[in-house]
Amino acid sequence: MSKANDLQTGVSELIEEGFPGQYGISAAMDPNAGMTPGELAIAANLPNRQITYTTAPELQAIGHRVIPAPYGDRMLHASILLRPGETALTNEEAERLSNLLGLNRMENPNFVPKKRK
Repeated sequence: MSKANDLQTGVSELIEEGFPGQYGISAAMDPNAGMTPGELAIAANLPNRQITYTTAPELQAIGHRVIPAPYGDRMLHASILLRPGETALTNEEAERLSNLLGLNRMENPNFVPKKRK
């Protein structure tokens, strides 16, 4: 989910995505802005039970950009960028981002519960 500490541990350098030296947090994005969050979750094959979401303008309002960063078969992969020169989220930044993402939470229509043995 989008807990502040999970966001902090989710930061990585975007080498595989083709942006070495830039750091961000994995996300999904419809670059054409035509899908609902549920449709995007299905198209991006997101496995989580719940998803949180926001918009690019809302991210920009708190100082973050989101960019398409597809790689491999993950064509809807995106990255929420840290500010230039940053390699980690401060506690304050992580909390601000978590609060923004927490405003919009829904059950993931793509979620498949694991079968119990």
